[in-house]
Amino acid sequence: MAFEISTFEIPIAIRALRTASIYILDNGKNKILVDTGMDDQIDTFLKSNGIDIESIDMILLTHLHIDHVGGVNKLHTNYGLNGYIGKDDLRRIEAIQSSASRYISWQIDYLRRNGVPDKFLENLTENHPVFRELNNYMNLKLEPLEAIKNLPNGLRTMHVPGHSPGSTCYFVNDSSALMSGDHILERITPNISYYDEEEDMLGEYLSSLVKSKNMKVKVTFPGHGKPFGNQNERIDQLIKHHGERMNEIMELLRDKWLTPYEIAHKMRWSKGRTMESMNMMESNFAIGEAISHLRHMERKGVIEIKEIGGIYYYGSAGI
Repeated sequence: MAFEISTFEIPIAIRALRTASIYILDNGKNKILVDTGMDDQIDTFLKSNGIDIESIDMILLTHLHIDHVGGVNKLHTNYGLNGYIGKDDLRRIEAIQSSASRYISWQIDYLRRNGVPDKFLENLTENHPVFRELNNYMNLKLEPLEAIKNLPNGLRTMHVPGHSPGSTCYFVNDSSALMSGDHILERITPNISYYDEEEDMLGEYLSSLVKSKNMKVKVTFPGHGKPFGNQNERIDQLIKHHGERMNEIMELLRDKWLTPYEIAHKMRWSKGRTMESMNMMESNFAIGEAISHLRHMERKGVIEIKEIGGIYYYGSAGI
């Protein structure tokens, strides 16, 4: 039997998003939950929507962000459900779990080296999107997708690094439907940030978008918002957006050297927002976005990086 897809929007405590989209895939033999929302109210939410939780076989997760994996602990502890996630995301969750203090120290040190002032960093542990949900991350019990012995027929996975290192889409063959997570969103540009000091996450993301264009997707079921068609048109818009971002940064760096923090302050953000008008979580996203674009541009050789007094500065190549 073909999978039927049920769509639900669950409230989350993120101002800019308000809800996350989760899905039930049911072919009469297998029932799968895709993503869980942000907190342990997931069981109450599912029951209020007429879902028999004990009939669910497994949880497939699109990526590691807390607004998608936050309900796993409740479902695992109370109902024995296993959550499965891309191995590159699982590795990063396990790194946090092995030493939360080391992870926090690295984040603070890395942001400081990218020009973020101490005044901003003072409240970071309370407002960083990972730090404030640290207890939830510490208790997550997840398995790699590779641990699934038999993925149900008619369903396949697609590794799409960019929004996170292990981001995964799930393609339903019969309906040509894609559970895209935050890889492709209709009305929001997915945040592309950094996860270590080496990876070119924007480069990975752009490559994943190109790969996604080759799929014959009829309907995209995103991690936020309602299902939509014309996925390739949206992909073109996203690729164009990041090209415009890089052009904007090139103009900002004309004949000068700036830190990523300074660049984030000068960049144009959606809805006319400024860094001053953003909350701490949004500011972190903006800084991460600036870093990912700068790192990609430096890898392509169009800008250069230098370190002065332990702080990174970027400038146009050859100035």
